[in-house]
Amino acid sequence: MNLHFDKKLFLYLSLAFIGMTIIGTVSHECGHLLSAKLMGFNARIN
Repeated sequence: MNLHFDKKLFLYLSLAFIGMTIIGTVSHECGHLLSAKLMGFNARIN
């Protein structure tokens, strides 16, 4: 079995994973902010 390690693909996938993790976390926390605002709390993101 000949396995080939593609460095370029690995770099792209790693950067995409890091970017999507950041975007997912920020959007998740914005959901908390929105629900707190709708419930009448004086919420903010630090």
